[in-house]
Amino acid sequence: MIKTKIIFLILFLFSFQNIDTNQRIIDEVKLKYEEKVIIIYQNISGCLKCMATPMNIIYQSIKKSKNKKIKLIALVYCRRDIELTLFKRNYNWEDYLLRVDHNVKDDLGVSESSIISVMNSYGEIILNIEPSSNSNDNIEKLTNILNY
Repeated sequence: MIKTKIIFLILFLFSFQNIDTNQRIIDEVKLKYEEKVIIIYQNISGCLKCMATPMNIIYQSIKKSKNKKIKLIALVYCRRDIELTLFKRNYNWEDYLLRVDHNVKDDLGVSESSIISVMNSYGEIILNIEPSSNSNDNIEKLTNILNY
């Protein structure tokens, strides 16, 4: 009987540790009604091109977009806060950051090759962008969803 109570207590405590990833993002950026958040996925040991490619798509799309209710967050695969700080410094990152593990794409329901996602204020992923040889297509897709 005591063993069963201890097991239930442990399971109860662990259930609060893994907060829904979508909700973590909404909370981090303080997403409000009708706002959208652009999500990029970054690795602390990633190459410059891995950062430049999605950022080029994002900046070109934001320039073309009429929507000003847009936030940007980098989900950075790392284990320690110091790594997040280094990422921020190395890339001169001024937007939102969130430390995540490598399961984040599964948690969000996007493909492993995703470089950019867009989430609406309801926590739904409404666009998923994968690397493409034609970045203009990706810019157009992102601009259209930002204007919607």
